[in-house]
Amino acid sequence: MAASFLWHTQEIDSVSHELKTDLEQGLGSKEAASRLIVYGPNELPEVAHAPWASAFFRLQISLMIPFLVLGAAMLILADLRRSAFVVIGALVINVVLSGFQVSRSGNILKSLKKLANRSMYARVLRSGRIRLVKTVDLVPGDIICFEKGERIAADGRLIEAKHLSIDESPVIRTTKVAKKEVDALDADVPIHKRTNVILMGTTVASGSGRAIVTSTGIQTQLARMTTHINGAKETYRSMLEASLSGKGLWFAGGCVVGSALLWLMMMVAGAPPLTGGIVSLSLLIAAWPMGLIEAVMMALTTGMKRLSGRQVVIREFSGAEALAEATVLCSDKAGVMTHKQMTVKRVFVDGRIIDVEGEGYAPESGGFPPDTEGKNPDLSFLLTIAAMCTNTEVKNTPEGWSVIGDPTEGALIVVAMKGGISKDELGLSLTKITELPLDSERKRMTTVFRSSKNEIFVFTRGALETVLDISGSFQLHGYVDTLDIGRRRAIWAVDHSFARDGMQSMAFAYCQLKEEPEEYTVRTVERNLVFVGMAGIVDPLRADAKPAVEKCLTGGLQPIMLTDDHVDTTFALASALGMAKDASETLAGEELDILGDKEYSSLSEKFVAYAGVSPAHKVRIIRALKGRGAITAVIGSHISDAAVIHEADIGIAIGQVGSSVITDASDIILMDNNFATAVSAVEGMRGAYGNARKIIRYLLSGSMATVITILMALIISTFQKNISLTSSHFIHMLPLYILWINLLAGSIPALAMIFDPVKDGIMKEGPYLRGKIIDDELRRKIPIRGALTALLALFAFVFSLGSQAALGRAVTAAFTVLVMSQIAFAFHCRRTPDEGFFRKYLTNKLLLGLAFLVILLHISILYIPPISQLFGTESLLLTDWIPILIAFVICSFPLDELSGTGVKEDLEAEAPLAEEEHDEIVTEDTTTNSNEEPHQDEAP
Repeated sequence: MAASFLWHTQEIDSVSHELKTDLEQGLGSKEAASRLIVYGPNELPEVAHAPWASAFFRLQISLMIPFLVLGAAMLILADLRRSAFVVIGALVINVVLSGFQVSRSGNILKSLKKLANRSMYARVLRSGRIRLVKTVDLVPGDIICFEKGERIAADGRLIEAKHLSIDESPVIRTTKVAKKEVDALDADVPIHKRTNVILMGTTVASGSGRAIVTSTGIQTQLARMTTHINGAKETYRSMLEASLSGKGLWFAGGCVVGSALLWLMMMVAGAPPLTGGIVSLSLLIAAWPMGLIEAVMMALTTGMKRLSGRQVVIREFSGAEALAEATVLCSDKAGVMTHKQMTVKRVFVDGRIIDVEGEGYAPESGGFPPDTEGKNPDLSFLLTIAAMCTNTEVKNTPEGWSVIGDPTEGALIVVAMKGGISKDELGLSLTKITELPLDSERKRMTTVFRSSKNEIFVFTRGALETVLDISGSFQLHGYVDTLDIGRRRAIWAVDHSFARDGMQSMAFAYCQLKEEPEEYTVRTVERNLVFVGMAGIVDPLRADAKPAVEKCLTGGLQPIMLTDDHVDTTFALASALGMAKDASETLAGEELDILGDKEYSSLSEKFVAYAGVSPAHKVRIIRALKGRGAITAVIGSHISDAAVIHEADIGIAIGQVGSSVITDASDIILMDNNFATAVSAVEGMRGAYGNARKIIRYLLSGSMATVITILMALIISTFQKNISLTSSHFIHMLPLYILWINLLAGSIPALAMIFDPVKDGIMKEGPYLRGKIIDDELRRKIPIRGALTALLALFAFVFSLGSQAALGRAVTAAFTVLVMSQIAFAFHCRRTPDEGFFRKYLTNKLLLGLAFLVILLHISILYIPPISQLFGTESLLLTDWIPILIAFVICSFPLDELSGTGVKEDLEAEAPLAEEEHDEIVTEDTTTNSNEEPHQDEAP
C-alpha cells in the first residue's frame, strides 16, 4: 500500500474499503499472514554501523601494532628476516583473534537489540477478537488498539478516539501534545496538523483509541526520516570497557617509559643499540596483555547471549554490567511475584461478607452460596457495576477461559458471570457515553452509561480510600442512607480483614445524573456517589518466587516489594515470601510522606516492603537507597513506572503486558514477567562478570611472569659473565617467544574461559564492586602468581644449564615453563570451590581441547627441525622435562590464594555479628493492629 496515499482525506468507511478490512472483525489470521509476506516485517532499517574491518583495530592500533612492527623491523636489521615474518604472522593472528572477539561482541549486542525490538506486542483486532500480536507482524489493514503509555507501532488512520492525545515529538519536531479526532481532513493539511492519523514511534499521552494500520516498516514516516537511517555510527563502549581502556592507557604509558629506561640502561652498560632496543621492546610486548579488553567484553556479551535463552533480553550493555553489581532488587508483586491470575474470593455488600468459590477465570469453577441473592438484594447491582467498569474481554477458547486485557478487570467480569450477570447482555440495554480512565493519582475508573429508558448512570470502581472520598451515601438492601462515620469505620474494618488474608480490596459506587452535564469530567461526574460494596481479590504467589527471594537474601541482593495494596496485604505477602519477619519492616505510603528525607534515609535499609506507594514514592525510595550506596534494579510494567525506571541503576521491564514506553526506557526485558527470572539474570551476569575476572587474572599473571623472567635473565647475564644471553641470538628471538606465549598460552585459553559455565554457588559470593573489576584481591594474587611462575622458569633454566653449550636447551626449557605453567594456571583460574582437583580439567571441554592443541603446537616447535630452526629452540632431553612437569603441577594448585585465608576467616567471624544487628533492627519497632477481624458473615 502506498505510504504517500492521503489517508487523512478519506472517511473511515473509505479507508476500510481500500484496505479490505472489516471494522468489526479486523483481518483474519490467514489474510494477515499473506499480507506479512507481501509487505515484510514491521521493523525499521538498521542504523549504519562502523565497517567490519575497523573492529579489528579499534583498541589495538593505537598502541601495540606500531611497536610490534618496529620489533619486526629490528629483527630484519639483525638479519633475522624469517623470524621477523613469523613475528608479523603472530601479530596478524593476535589481531584477528582480538578482532573476532570485538566483532562477535558487537554482533551479539546487535542481535539482542533486534530481539528486544521483536519482543514488543500490540493489541490487534483479528477475527473478531482482541489479541496480543508482535509489532513486527503488523500489516496494513490491521486494526490496532492503544491507550495511555503505549508506543504506536505503525502508521495508521484513526477510527476511534476517546480523549486521545499523542506525543509526536520523536517523529515531528513539536513540543506540544497533539489532540486526536477521527474526522476527515483536507488534502493540503500538513503532517504535523493531521489530527486523524497516528505515526510509528509516537506515544499515547492520554486517552485511548483504535486505528487501521496504513503503513508498516520502511514505508512509515519514521523510516523516511534521514536522520534515523543515516544516523551516527553505533558504538558499544561500556563503562567497564572505558574503565579498562583508561587504566590501560596509564599502564601502557608506564610500560613505554619503563622500556625506554631499560634501553638507556643497557646502552650505558655497553650493550649494542639494536640489542637494547629488542630487549626493551620485548619487555613492552610482554607487559601488555594483548586482547584483554576484547576478551572481557566478549565474556560479558556471551553472558548476555546465554540469558536471552532464559527469557531475559538485555538491551543495554550498561544494564548487563550493573546486574552483576546490583545490591537491591525492587519489584511490584502483581504479575512478577504472583501469577497475576486475579480471582475474587469475597464480596462485601448489604453489610455482609460473602465467600466466592472457584479459582482462575473459569466461571463454572465456583460461585456464590445458595440463596445469596435473596439475602443480599444489592449483589446483582454491585456485580453490574463491576462488569461495566472494564475494558477487558473474557473468552472461552478451546484451550480454556482466557482474559484479553487487564487481569483485575477479568476477575471482575468472571465474578459477575458467577452471579449470573453478563457484560454482553448488559451492553444491549446500557450504552456507554464516556469513560474517565484509571490513573495512578485518582486510583479509580468511572464509566457513564445511558439506559434504554434514557437514564444516565455513573459507575465507579477503584481503591477504597479514593472511592470513599467521593461517596456521600451508602446503599443497604436497596435503600440509600447517609454514609456516616460509623459505617465508614465498619467498611474500613472489612478492608483490614481482607488485607490480613492477603486480599486486595476493590470498592464500587454509583450515582444517577438528573441532567446531562455539558462536559463529562472528574469534577462533574465523580461526586456525591453512593457506596455499594467491595470485592476482595487474591493473586496467588508464583511457586518459584519464595526460592528466588531466598537466593537473593543469601547472595547479598536485597529484594524489596513495592505495591499499591493495603499495608496488611503487603506484609502478609512479604511474610509468605520470607522477605519480612515483622510488620515494622513494611512501610505505608502515607507514613513515608511524614518522614523527612534525612530521617527516611537513615531508616531506608530497615524496610523490605512498601504499601500504597505512588510513582513519586518509588522514585524517593530509589534515591534514598542509592544515597546509601546501593546499586538498584527496578522491575516496572506501567507507564507510571517510567520515572523510577530512569532513576534506578538498572531498569527492568516485563514483557508482553508491560507498557511499551517502559520497555523502550529499560535496560532489560523479562519475557516471562517472572521475578525468579530477574534473579537468574543477576546470577547469570555475576557468572559472566566472574569469567571476566578470571580472564583478567589469567592474562595479567602471565604478563607479569614473562616480565619478571626477562628481568631475571638480564640480571643473570649481567652478573654471570659465563652466561652471555645478551650477546646470543636468543635475545633476538625474544619478541617471537613473547608473541608465542601471548598467543598460545594467553589468548587461546582465554577464549575458552569466556564460555566457562556459571557455577551454582555464584550468588553466595555476593555482588561485585561497581567499577572495580580489578580489586585488591586481584592486585594481591597477580604478582604472587607472576613471581611464582618466573621462579619456576628460572629453576628450569638452571636445571637444564650444564655449560655454555647447553644454553640453548636452558632457554628453551624456561620458555616451555612459561607456556606450560600458563596452561595449568588456566584450569586453576576457572576452577570453582565446589569442584574436585581433577574435575576442574573436565568441566570446560573447550578449554581441555584447546590445552591439548596448545601443548602439541609447542612441542612441534621443539622437535620438528624446520620449525625449531625458525624459532631458534632446541630439543629438550627427558630430564629437562622434570622441572617443567613440576612447574605444571605447582601452577595447578591455588598457592597464591593462601594469603586470602585470613580475610575469609574475618568475614566468617563478622557474619554472626551482622545477623545480630539485623535482628536488632527488625525488633526495634513493632506495631500492633487493634482492629479485630469481623465475622465471616456479618460486618461490624
